[in-house]
Amino acid sequence: MQLKTNIEPLDPGSCTAGYSRGWKYAEWWLSKGGPLKADAPDNWAEDRANGFCDRLVREREARATVSQQQ
Repeated sequence: MQLKTNIEPLDPGSCTAGYSRGWKYAEWWLSKGGPLKADAPDNWAEDRANGFCDRLVREREARATVSQQQ
């Protein structure tokens, strides 16, 4: 699965370390073909889970925009 290149990279200075870890995990998740609709593990801190989920949302939005333009 190829990630959409029009998504701005995360600025680590603009978020918590946990959020950044969740975002980066989602990047890895997507690169391995993980589904766009997934839940973060229950044992993750809230900020890390939010980073993971937000990255998946951004990917879904990017893909929806691309498919609407075609």
